Amino acid sequence: MLRQPSKGKFLAELFEAFKACNNYFSTTIHVLVSATVKLSRTIKLPSGLKLYRGIGKELPETFYSEDEFGRKGYMEWGFMSTTSDESVAREVTRKFN
Repeated sequence: MLRQPSKGKFLAELFEAFKACNNYFSTTIHVLVSATVKLSRTIKLPSGLKLYRGIGKELPETFYSEDEFGRKGYMEWGFMSTTSDESVAREVTRKFN
């Protein structure tokens, strides 16, 4: 499980802005979930596959320290690209740092 470092303030404000416009993105969310489920039925990842991602910014402290439930990590606000080639991820990181 991943945690949001801002403790939900950003999400709460964003939700209120969309709520004021009566836009909850329900259709968009449904389409994305449906596509993800369909892809997961047809694409099987090999057991033990390691994926890497180039990081273009410094990770927050919450990535490294556990919370009261023993979880640590970081939530990305969108789909992220990954690669099974570690050298590609290192090159992306080098370009942005």
